[in-house]
Amino acid sequence: MTIALLMLIVTGIIGNSILGGLAVVLAMAVVATVITARIGNFIRKRKEDS
Repeated sequence: MTIALLMLIVTGIIGNSILGGLAVVLAMAVVATVITARIGNFIRKRKEDS
């Protein structure tokens, strides 16, 4: 996640659109990973409770 933020900051300074696109894609991948992990934990906890 910090890599994506660094890339976004560097892109703002340099103004490189390709680097900006990569940073956005990387940030979206990180968010998707976090959401998937949270859903997995939630489902696992519900299975343990029942």
